[in-house]
Parts: sequence; structure tokens; C-alpha cells
Amino acid sequence: MAREGETHGLDERRWLTQKKKSPTYVHIYGQKMSFISADKYGRLFGVIIEDEGIVSTQKTIFDLLWESLAVLPEDGLTTG
Repeated sequence: MAREGETHGLDERRWLTQKKKSPTYVHIYGQKMSFISADKYGRLFGVIIEDEGIVSTQKTIFDLLWESLAVLPEDGLTTG
């Protein structure tokens, strides 16, 4: 999940910004989605949503945003 994590050739990462970290991860899988975050002690917490309408809307937002973002180089570093 973390930016510093290893990739295994089946994943691709794109970032909204290099300047500010997002405190929550969003996962969309099948007809479910989850929001996962950590508190100030590093304890994970989250929610799973299984509503077709909400998941469909989030998939649309994800697809539009994904296409607008630059691909992160394999080394994970930006050049500017």
C-alpha cells in the first residue's frame, strides 16, 4: 500500500501530487471498495462499501483521474 512498497510487474502507480501525501488509500475491487487509513499511532482502520451505485461512481471518478495523471517512473522518483 505504501509508496515505498515494492512493485511486482502487475501494478502501476500514479500520484496526485508529489508535494502532499494522501492520508487514506482507496481500493476498488469487483463491486466493492474500501477506504483504509491509519491513526497517529499507525493503527489501521477502514470501511468497506458494497453499494453498486457508490462503487460505480467511484470507478468512473477513478478512470477519469487515472487517465489524467502521468505514469510514475519505475524508480518512483520524479524529474522535476
